[in-house]
Amino acid sequence: MAICSHGGGRERREAVRRTWLSRQVKGVSYFFFVGRGADIAGEKDVVVLDVDDGYGSLPLKVREALAYALKRYDADWLFKCDDDTYVVLDRLSSVPRPRYDLIGDESVDARGAPSGGAGYFLSTALAAKICADRTLPAVGAEDLVIGRAAAAKGARLASSTLLCKDRAFLPSAGNRQVTCHWCEPLALGVVHDLMMQGEGHVIRAVHRVWRDDVFLLKSGYFARKNGGAMGRWTEVSPGMLQMDWFDWDREFFIRSGEAYIGPVDQGADKTQPAASRPVKIPHLPSHYRHTLIISLANSGRKARALARAEEFSHEVVWSPGVLADPDKITWNDVNGMEAYFSANNFRNRYIPAAIGCRLAGLAAFERGIELAESIPGGVRGFMVCEDDFMLKNPQLFLQCFKDLPDDADALWLDTSSLRAPTYDLPGTCLRRIMGARVCTAFWLSVSHAKEIVPLLRCSNCEWDLFMEQQMPRGLYYGPRTPVFRQSGELSELNWPLRLDA
Repeated sequence: MAICSHGGGRERREAVRRTWLSRQVKGVSYFFFVGRGADIAGEKDVVVLDVDDGYGSLPLKVREALAYALKRYDADWLFKCDDDTYVVLDRLSSVPRPRYDLIGDESVDARGAPSGGAGYFLSTALAAKICADRTLPAVGAEDLVIGRAAAAKGARLASSTLLCKDRAFLPSAGNRQVTCHWCEPLALGVVHDLMMQGEGHVIRAVHRVWRDDVFLLKSGYFARKNGGAMGRWTEVSPGMLQMDWFDWDREFFIRSGEAYIGPVDQGADKTQPAASRPVKIPHLPSHYRHTLIISLANSGRKARALARAEEFSHEVVWSPGVLADPDKITWNDVNGMEAYFSANNFRNRYIPAAIGCRLAGLAAFERGIELAESIPGGVRGFMVCEDDFMLKNPQLFLQCFKDLPDDADALWLDTSSLRAPTYDLPGTCLRRIMGARVCTAFWLSVSHAKEIVPLLRCSNCEWDLFMEQQMPRGLYYGPRTPVFRQSGELSELNWPLRLDA
């Protein structure tokens, strides 16, 4: 095992040693590797390679780590992972298969290369070929470089669902998962507790923007079953849980029947989750008279979204989506999606729901055009909101419309994702920002809606990605952010995509 680290990663390395490396397994050897200049005083299991320690030099750094392993170990397989990966050592041997040369996570199927964070196996024969190839790029995305180099050399590539590139699936005593990724030291400890203690007390949590099982561990930590969100839990009073999330603010949940609902105020009457009611905005301009809410028919957020929109809109219309049938989805339906393609995405309904959201967006555009044109004299446009939007500044909301130019095609009301730098570079990777997606809420002119409806009809990417494509094509404005997305879910790193419709 070659565990990739860096000079500033001492805390992570210590956490790895305390957790999954504390259970040594016969037949498995390991070393951490870093680059020049790293301070490793007292760390006998860290190898300093004669390469730059920066992130950009990972392909060269990994190649030199493989060369180091080949010279010093007699092994059948080399396994590379990162220092924020959790690995169940005694399950590693369940993954390699002799007829393959490279085995990674399900990204191998989607992009022809593994996700480095999930960990991937190289046969020693393939590792030797890669180390001997001095034409490989020294900088770039190491997992892509290694994976594509392997394929070019005729290697046989395979994927395994037991290797997970994020925390969507956590190893535990109750499953066969081998790795998960994006684990800071605290998260490594939580996953280790799942392995050592089991899943603890399992509760059903009904949050205002999600529903999931939550593992309450004896150690005082908790983890959501899906998505890997974690934190510390405390029962502050009978039937009330305090949830201190690692990544978000503290929340309280109250037991109601068989589930815990939240978030609630700590002094709540233990019947209803706390709700935020925006102030009714006076002097509403008529050019956004209609607001259409995009939501699946079975979404628990629908009713709350409609109620919030009624506080500031002349007329609210629900635009329902249809949860697609997983058995009828074809490759052409999803070819442009940003999701990682796997059976798990169909199982947890992510892809069927994403298609349904796209269909809801199409219906919203068509209905918005119809409603706007039915008003005597017409109106300039209409609003479209996803069902987890929240108005956070009514005065700023109104000012945005007052400042809207007469020739505007669209006004973005949540601009946090506009920092993504690649609108004019189709096919490049876009880094999303935590909890912020570009189409939370926007106003669209009728004329522009008519232009992009035909494009949306033949689109095969996700709703927010489709809307992002339109931004370079029209006069879009987003100087302020009076609306935000309240879901707080971790978003993805997009693979290179085909962005045309």
